[in-house]
Amino acid sequence: MEFIEQMEEASFAIAALKELLTDNKSPEGQLAEIENLQVAMFNAKALLPYITLSENALKNSPGDARAVRKAMKHSLFQAIRLTLSIEEDIESGRIRAALAGVEALISSQAAAHKQFQ
Repeated sequence: MEFIEQMEEASFAIAALKELLTDNKSPEGQLAEIENLQVAMFNAKALLPYITLSENALKNSPGDARAVRKAMKHSLFQAIRLTLSIEEDIESGRIRAALAGVEALISSQAAAHKQFQ
């Protein structure tokens, strides 16, 4: 349950960050949301070994739980790398680049959604 809460927290932070960037609002608020997003993803990564995998996730990787967890971890690593890039763009005032990073993050997570169901 805690894993799900962290993933939900990450999705809320992504939505808030996208809104702040689109409306060109406070860089402090943008950085706070990116930090919330990073914390949620790191927490989810730490909880990954302890979650029960869904049948749906196992179907996508012929019943191999180890492969599913590895793919999920890789997806979280990729997302965390994107958040670090977004943070750097925000701190450097590159709002368009930060928005492009958020879009890439959303696309990446949508592609990995089957793993996390």
